[in-house]
Amino acid sequence: MLLYSSLGLLLIIFIVLFVSYDWLIGRSLRTITKTIDEFQEGKYQHRIHLKRQDELGHLAAHFDDMAGEIEQVLARNLELTEHLENRVQEETLKVVQLQNQVNQLQQLTAMGYLTATLAHDMGTPLHSIAGLARLLLERENWPPDVNRKLELIVQQTQRLHTVIQNIRRVTRPPEPHFEATTVEELLNETLPLVEPMIQNMNIAIRVQAPPDLPPLLVDRYRIQTALLNLIQNATEALSGRDEGVITVLAVLDAVNQRIAISIGDNGPGIPPELMAKICEPFFSTHSDEGLRGLGLAIVQDIIKIHSGHLEIKGQPGEGTTVSLYLPVYEQAIGNRQQQ
Repeated sequence: MLLYSSLGLLLIIFIVLFVSYDWLIGRSLRTITKTIDEFQEGKYQHRIHLKRQDELGHLAAHFDDMAGEIEQVLARNLELTEHLENRVQEETLKVVQLQNQVNQLQQLTAMGYLTATLAHDMGTPLHSIAGLARLLLERENWPPDVNRKLELIVQQTQRLHTVIQNIRRVTRPPEPHFEATTVEELLNETLPLVEPMIQNMNIAIRVQAPPDLPPLLVDRYRIQTALLNLIQNATEALSGRDEGVITVLAVLDAVNQRIAISIGDNGPGIPPELMAKICEPFFSTHSDEGLRGLGLAIVQDIIKIHSGHLEIKGQPGEGTTVSLYLPVYEQAIGNRQQQ
């Protein structure tokens, strides 16, 4: 009987201890474990919230503090990521807009050359035909049908001349817009446009441009068009070569108050007999179809607008370097005032 009473008492004590443990410790541990598991699953806003003054309460409080700090860091990281994504989108949009503006200017310039050549090549024979028709009209006693046909020839030649002049006006590039800018800004805006040209080619671009160069007074879109034309020529010269290198170098010529922006490549170079022709409109060493031979002609006209100078150096097997000499801001202001 005493044995059964002892066993019953021990059972009661065990049950009391078990219930007390589960109430005082087990439930809190389960809450802590559950919250930690949820936190690991990404539910960073969950907290333990144990109102206890013992070790478990301190542990829960420290976890809640840590979770709060982590949530703040994650929130800042998310905000920073969104800000960076917005900046990337803005900069990408700027690059696309700049690319479109440069492409439009390049196309207008090319079309301007084309229509100018067309006007020149067609203008002379048209004037001759119209002049001869007018001389014939001055003679008398022409049959009525002949006289009418001569008048039609004069009218149609004048109509063709008007059409050509209208095309020239439509394709004429806009007036240059000069503004103060730096070489660093020009290169930072232009070089990202080059990436699509070289992304599938084994070509490296090396830039050497001191940040302390004096500012320039330029039409940024025209200068960017010139730089893109030169870099495109360099990439074509390096096509199919291993380890092609394009060097972009900017140097101050303090004596002449100008900056030289050079685009060089380690391509095949230019034969001496072609050096005098490469700036002529529509001259090209490429035999494939397409509108070729306008790149350097366009660059030369752009540099003339800026009262600058174009210099080309190249030897067979030693690559080619094209340098654009542009007056610095103060010198450019003086040049424009004199004009």
